[in-house]
Amino acid sequence: MTNTSPPNHRQEALLAWLASLDASLGLDLASMQPASSDASFRRYWRLHGEQRTWIVMDAPPPHENCAPFVDVTQRLAQAGVTVPAIGAQELTQGFLLLSDLGTDTYYDRIGQGLADTVLQGLYQDALDALTRLQMANPSGLALLDGPRLTQELSLFEEWFVSRHLGVTLS
Repeated sequence: MTNTSPPNHRQEALLAWLASLDASLGLDLASMQPASSDASFRRYWRLHGEQRTWIVMDAPPPHENCAPFVDVTQRLAQAGVTVPAIGAQELTQGFLLLSDLGTDTYYDRIGQGLADTVLQGLYQDALDALTRLQMANPSGLALLDGPRLTQELSLFEEWFVSRHLGVTLS
């Protein structure tokens, strides 16, 4: 799935919101480039600021709800899991400004032929993060029951098989 520009009204609203943010961020709106995509209606852009880069999330409210993302991000941060910091939010429009965790993934690092001690450190960091993730407060979160699991698994066929691969399963 490719990351395309939002419809003009979304783009205009997003740019107006970004322009309204605190000038100390030094956001360079002209630097906004697609950052990534996922199996949703959300779109992401990388944007340069005064001291750092940011990720801008556009999650159209008719299709997406940013409130659970904000809630889970806070829970994971409290548990000590590395998550993007939320620099600004406009939940009624579905806009978030997130700290940029970069483009370097564990998969990329492991494929670089690193020394065993470095690899062991990466794996240990990942295991430590999984332990902290399990300690996050699940109170009030929806259960992943049978119907919800079925709904989530249907995304595989809809977004990956159909949209990305262009295949229809028999």
